[in-house]
Amino acid sequence: MRKTLFLLTIIALFFVASVHFSLAQATGVPDSADPATSDPEPLKHPKLASALVELAQLYQSQGIAAVTEFNQLHPYLIANDQVLVEIRYDPAREADVETLVSSRGGTIRHNISHTFVEAWLPVAELYRLADDDTVYLIRPARLAQPADTVGFIEAGASTTQGVSLMNADDWYALGLTGEGITIAIIDSFNSSAIAGLQASGDWPPGSQLTTVDVDGGGFGNAGSSHGMATMEIAYDMAPGATFIAYETTTVGDWYTALGLADAAGADITSASLSAPLDGIGDGTARPGSIAAAAGSARSGGVLAVNAAGNYRQQHWGGLFANSGGYHNWGAGDTYNPFGPSGTTSYYCFPPGYYLLITLHWNDWINVNQDYDLYLYYLTSTATWSPVASSIDLQNGGAGQTPQEIIGYTVPSSNTSSGCSSGSKSYGILINRYSGTTNNNLQVYNFSSDMQRTVEARSLGFPADSANVYSLGAIGVSSGTQEYFSSEGPILALGGGIPGSTTHNKPDAVSYSGVNTVSYPSGFSGTSASTPHVAGAAALLKQCDPTLTPAGLDSALDTLAAANDLGSSGYDF
Repeated sequence: MRKTLFLLTIIALFFVASVHFSLAQATGVPDSADPATSDPEPLKHPKLASALVELAQLYQSQGIAAVTEFNQLHPYLIANDQVLVEIRYDPAREADVETLVSSRGGTIRHNISHTFVEAWLPVAELYRLADDDTVYLIRPARLAQPADTVGFIEAGASTTQGVSLMNADDWYALGLTGEGITIAIIDSFNSSAIAGLQASGDWPPGSQLTTVDVDGGGFGNAGSSHGMATMEIAYDMAPGATFIAYETTTVGDWYTALGLADAAGADITSASLSAPLDGIGDGTARPGSIAAAAGSARSGGVLAVNAAGNYRQQHWGGLFANSGGYHNWGAGDTYNPFGPSGTTSYYCFPPGYYLLITLHWNDWINVNQDYDLYLYYLTSTATWSPVASSIDLQNGGAGQTPQEIIGYTVPSSNTSSGCSSGSKSYGILINRYSGTTNNNLQVYNFSSDMQRTVEARSLGFPADSANVYSLGAIGVSSGTQEYFSSEGPILALGGGIPGSTTHNKPDAVSYSGVNTVSYPSGFSGTSASTPHVAGAAALLKQCDPTLTPAGLDSALDTLAAANDLGSSGYDF
């Protein structure tokens, strides 16, 4: 007999610290400093990302102390005098890369497709390696977001409300629990919390669980509650399934984990993560991207379920609006401050807080429109002052990409107007360094909301790809879209603003703000919605083992359509 399965009103948020801000806010409008007189302009390098150029220059002038104290790279990416980088190379020279890296004292960590490697490299060798004609580009390794989120653990047992809201209990009554199905959870974990969660029945027992350390630091080394909670939800939904947990920190770890899950015979992968700058945004799976890895796994019979992202208030997208060479965000403003969307308030970020901002645009064929990204802080006198920049070269060179990225750890020095001692407010500026095209710019602030936002087209990577089943988030109590849940549509082919032809992404929505032991106050975001759907897919797969990934897509779509929200039919 058939039971109605509202196993889906689907999709969830990755829980990042910036989703629900506890940061103080400052108010007031700063003086409009002239960017042209205050921008830093370090030398552009044809093959080295600008943060690495600055790091190498500091090392040459100040030695190892400058490396360990450098605040424009996440601390995870620096170990003594070495830096973790992505080395993009000429595919025709793939056989030479390992020898080349080792000859410079480097160690390859991951081989990513046939396009780049992730490797530890001595800072002293950055320039010399970039001089080799095998190399196209060297840039800092990217962290999978939100890989460094750390929560806390509380004793006791908890079951996500999604089990009852999605009618999974009816499936259990029919003997369908996910038995015989393998779900891979790709995330960051906390090894010290496993025994307690297993004892309370909130994590799969050892007989149903395999753990795999992909990042090389030991499984659960991150001490993160994020993966603990995603596993809790998936296990609640499919208590009879077999689980593999992959410890993941970088995008390279994630790419490798997808291949390992495929080789291990996983049926479903669940990733409540986003990969910064990992595509065009038009659904294309670029070589070496997470979308490409998910596509390879899909061809082997694996359904990849992925969070859509929490970037609805952390994204801006639209055509470059020229104002003296700088982008006009609206009303003549060339700065976009970090603060609640649509306000004139600023967040005050404490010392040690890590900021991550990315920019990409639709110039993937010629790569000769050169935009630069700048980070400014609000001084004690309410004026803007530059602190970091991403000024990579885009002049048509081999391997170049229309992308910029800034990472920055808030220092303890100085204080912004209206903030407590040591805390600071920030904003960004975009300069068109060269070129004449008003490209479609896509800005993501992984650190916080911005005052100027565009909610549409705010999907994270790889949520735009047909190779994954991507999920947005609805509140478990409200039943409506969460304010942070990323939206479609995907971009036009090549990364332009979409026209009348659009594609349905995200695929569905599921529950956010649900009960977990790992986050006693509620686990929110597309991070929570994603494992709900991975568990639902396991129940469907047990019910009909012949279902392919495409068949699971269709079945999930049918279930989601049965509980239509908003206007009739699909909504982005």
